[in-house]
Amino acid sequence: MRKGFTLIEFLIYLALVGTVVTSLSLWVLSLADSRNRNYATTEVETNAEIILDWFNREVKQASAVVVPTALATSTTLELDRPGTAPNLIFRETNGTMELVIVGGSVTPISSPQVVVRDLVFRHFAPAGGGRSSVGLHFVLGYRAADSADFRRERVVDVTVGLRP
Repeated sequence: MRKGFTLIEFLIYLALVGTVVTSLSLWVLSLADSRNRNYATTEVETNAEIILDWFNREVKQASAVVVPTALATSTTLELDRPGTAPNLIFRETNGTMELVIVGGSVTPISSPQVVVRDLVFRHFAPAGGGRSSVGLHFVLGYRAADSADFRRERVVDVTVGLRP
């Protein structure tokens, strides 16, 4: 009596093993794609929240808006701070949102992994001299968007009022 596999048994086993290996490979690739999407989304959302926190805090503490002028728009925002504190400027340089202390330091407030584009500040000033506010619009995207897995963008539109 011969022991061993016949050619048909061997081909059946080979097909079963090939199916299992292919399924596992596709599952691992799916996990990697999902991880990439989640990473890019988290990076964009986290940076948007950081930018909005800085913007909200500094506008509320400002005593006046220097740039843009009333009812105008600009790609930079200059805020006059109370007392002798130097003015602050929000701007975008090479896709990075920056906070500049006039006559002092430049602080990037977005990470290198994201790009800020289409940045516009709008100064809303009521005719009766009431409380003015500043609108902010920008698009934040993940910088390494070569792969479809990493293509993530968030459009931000917000308005914050200066303190009374």
